[in-house]
Amino acid sequence: MLPNSIRAQLQKQTNRWLTETAFIERESDTRGIYGEQVHDWETVALNVKCRVITGGGGRNMNEMMGNQELMIDQYKIVLVAGTDVSVDYRITVGGHVYRVTKVMDDRTDELDVHVLVERER
Repeated sequence: MLPNSIRAQLQKQTNRWLTETAFIERESDTRGIYGEQVHDWETVALNVKCRVITGGGGRNMNEMMGNQELMIDQYKIVLVAGTDVSVDYRITVGGHVYRVTKVMDDRTDELDVHVLVERER
């Protein structure tokens, strides 16, 4: 484990490169007026500093859903340390909506949070 002073310096340097902001949501299930299940999104966090990694991390895939072909772009998003995020959360950055597919939580020192995401077009 790094000493707190070194950790603080590294975290400060990391945060300098987080030049975008994210809007984070999670899916919630509620009941409608007739007792039906209603899917909605609830806000987890606003204006979270982040960076979308596209260079080398943006991989395009095609996937069939029914009779329709979807283009799926995969990216990594780096968020400030301590950000509450989980699989299936939705992250909006610069008007693009991404779905979290994996949280990389096995990293040493936890100076930031890395998630793998997919964006459908």
